[in-house]
Amino acid sequence: MSGDEEILALNLLESQGNISASSQGMLATKLWERHPDYSQQVPLHVSGLHLAAYFGLDQLLATLLWRGHSYSCKDSDGRTALSWAAESGYEKVVKRLLDSPIEKDWRDNNGLTPLSWAACSGHHTIVKLLLQQDVEPDPKDRNGETPLAKAACRGYEEIVELLLATRLVNPDIKYRTGETPLWWAAYNGHKEVVKHLLTFDNVNPDSMNIEHRTPLWAAACSGSEDILQLLLDKGANPDPKDIWDRSVLSHAAMSGHETLVSILLANPKVNPNFGDEEGKTPLYYATSFGHRNIVQALLADSRVDPESRTKWGRTPVCSAAENGHDEVLKLLTKKKIKLDEKDDDGRTPLWWAAAHGQDAVIKLFLQQGIDPVTIDNFGFTPLSVAAGKGHEAAVELLLAYNQFSLESQDKWGATPLFWATVSGHESVIELLSKEFQANRAQELDLAPLVKLSLEVEDEFVKFLLSETARFQ
Repeated sequence: MSGDEEILALNLLESQGNISASSQGMLATKLWERHPDYSQQVPLHVSGLHLAAYFGLDQLLATLLWRGHSYSCKDSDGRTALSWAAESGYEKVVKRLLDSPIEKDWRDNNGLTPLSWAACSGHHTIVKLLLQQDVEPDPKDRNGETPLAKAACRGYEEIVELLLATRLVNPDIKYRTGETPLWWAAYNGHKEVVKHLLTFDNVNPDSMNIEHRTPLWAAACSGSEDILQLLLDKGANPDPKDIWDRSVLSHAAMSGHETLVSILLANPKVNPNFGDEEGKTPLYYATSFGHRNIVQALLADSRVDPESRTKWGRTPVCSAAENGHDEVLKLLTKKKIKLDEKDDDGRTPLWWAAAHGQDAVIKLFLQQGIDPVTIDNFGFTPLSVAAGKGHEAAVELLLAYNQFSLESQDKWGATPLFWATVSGHESVIELLSKEFQANRAQELDLAPLVKLSLEVEDEFVKFLLSETARFQ
């Protein structure tokens, strides 16, 4: 930097107005499209020393200190210039500030020290430098996170090793919500960090967070088979349940991690048919999300009941039907299980497929000879629910197999045509009206529609009344 440039830079760093504008411009972050007042959500009381530290301007920082600027000045977040330099990773600036009588372990408003910022940002040279200055190696911030926890969570292996080498940090420290460094390393798929932490005898591989989820559960989230195997080799419980009684196998099945499912199924201590507090088994979750290969692996296990029921009486067939996974359903049909089992509300898998407009599934069920006119406990048929939700293709499929369900009434006396009208699905109304026209022997009870027309000014109602009047 030339002499003239240095003078200009010093003038900027010693002008509070310029400092405020500069810090606002570089720190203001728009987190979403309509983020209100985002430009004002920056720290105040930023000094020239802070900016010099942020940009690693060592010589300018030295000049500012020589001119009497306070090395211990703090912004409105309680952060010092050392904190800013540690976060940015400027070794020369950090060294210069450490040579001044500064508070090396000063905690900002969130409880973070310069070491915390360096560890969080992945600057292992700064971490090493600070540790050589005998700073507190294991400070907790307001969330209970330590520098080790921050580094482990982000996969900074060198920093993890530096901190653990001090033998002054707790390798199994818990966050406020119960997660340990091992937990977060497993969750984010940092295999080498997990491996290093597991070398410590006081690291518990079965430590639970407040939701009773262990590092093995976290590994299932990341989908890392290597981490899962490392934990199992260390003696971790292969079948832990979280606070909702959901197993690791269920989570792996839900997430589509095929290799993890295979590893867990091969473990004799894992119950592959365990239902959580809602009665949902690993098979139920796999069918819900359409993971065909996992469904196949589970069905191949003799311990798995393909007709297990949830607390609402719903089966894996039902979940596959609702979510439109016809390929999964084809696997289930090979098990010779009932495809029309009713749940506690009297609803069959076909009913749920109709409710969600799953045309391929509806076609599959109808080809299997499933009765399309089944009625649930409230009097709704697959046709009435499909009509009410505006699923035109589903209505067409159902009408092709049994048009007599047109006159079915629920417990309120409403027909499929009524529900299509209430919901304003014009194309479905036209489709149903044509069926009436094609089959004039069918009689339509207009009472519910007349009542509706008195209550609602709706073009669809008027259209339906005019159309159906011609069929009487």
